[in-house]
This record gives sequence, C-alpha cells and structure tokens, in this order.
Amino acid sequence: MTSLKDPETAAESHSNPEAALALGQLLLDTGQPLAAIKSFKSAAAGGNSTAMHLLGRMHQLGWGIPADPVLAADYYNRACSSGEPWSMFNLAELYLSGSGVAQSDDEAYRLYALAAKQGNAQSLNMLGMMAEDSRGPEGPEAALDHYLAAAAAGDGWGCFNAARLLIAQARIDEAMEWIDRSLSEGSPVYLRIVADALIDHEDSRIKKRGVWAETLFKRHALHD
Repeated sequence: MTSLKDPETAAESHSNPEAALALGQLLLDTGQPLAAIKSFKSAAAGGNSTAMHLLGRMHQLGWGIPADPVLAADYYNRACSSGEPWSMFNLAELYLSGSGVAQSDDEAYRLYALAAKQGNAQSLNMLGMMAEDSRGPEGPEAALDHYLAAAAAGDGWGCFNAARLLIAQARIDEAMEWIDRSLSEGSPVYLRIVADALIDHEDSRIKKRGVWAETLFKRHALHD
C-alpha cells in the first residue's frame, strides 16, 4: 500500500478517477497542495468533473499555489462541460469581474442561469443582484422573484435581499419571515451585515431583528 509520506507516488498510483479525487482531497487537507494538484489532474484526465472544479478553485484562490485566474477559468470551463453547477457559478463570477476572462455580463448571466436550473441557490441570488443592477437581459423588476426563489431554496443572502426589497415595498411581515429563517444559520459576516442594516430602523419589527442579529454575532465572537 502506498504511503502518504510519498504523495507524488501515491498520486501516480491511482488510475481510478474517484480514488485519485479522494487522495487529492486528503493531500489538500493535509497541506500538500502540489501533490494534490497532481492527483486532481489524474482524476480530471479520467473525466472527474469535481476534480476539474477543485483545480479551478485552487488556481482561482491560490490554495497553496500562486493564483492564476486564466487557468482557473480553463478548469471551470472543462467542469461546466460536464455539468458541474459550482463551476458554472465560479466561472460566472470570473466573467462578472473580468478576472482571467474578458468581462461579460451576458456570459455571467448565462452561467448563473444554467447553475440555477441545476438547483444552485446562490446563482438565483446572483441573478437577482444582476437584475437589480440592470446587468444582463433583465431589469430591476425581476430582482425580487429571483431573490425569493433563492430564499426558498435556502440561500441566506437570498433571504436578506428578498427582505430588503420587501421592506422597500412596505411588506414588512413578509420580509421578517425571510430574515427570521436566515438568522439561525447565518455566518458572522452575514449577521454583521444584517445587524448594521436593520438595527437603527424606525420600524420596531425590523429593529428587533437587527438587535437579534447583533446578539447572534456577539455569541459567535465569544466562541471564536
């Protein structure tokens, strides 16, 4: 049996894409990114779209290697061809910012829409953000429907954005239902933004949620 003490030999020994993927994830988790890349490449050569996605993510974010958005986009493209929704989401992000690819709102929208059709809730939220900013084929009037769909699919930012637009329409009770749904599982960053957005509002129902978000944020801080 090959030992992880010799990760390059271990990576070479796995001709099975699933096994190479699992080894690459283990190598990445144990701080061996170069060996992980080799194993992911082996899995990707066997058609494993998750390995293609992880190679894209490593190059996009610079996980243990210099960031290279051009290579990231290439790997995401390959994974997209295999139907990987998170690669569609991340490649859309690159097109939105023009990182590693020519900036294109239209291509970003197309990729977010494809990922959303496969159930990626975060992509629904991004479609709402693009619509609200009039970036893409839809205008601001379409934003709320996208946010509500993202919220219903469990995306916290979708909940917040839906609530934000509902508050603007004076639909306070509906808005608070989405805020309440999202607060219990919100990250510290999310809780901080919600608290700052709501805590000084003149409506007591909204202010109450801002205070609660602040309380939850402080609880997270105590345990970090």
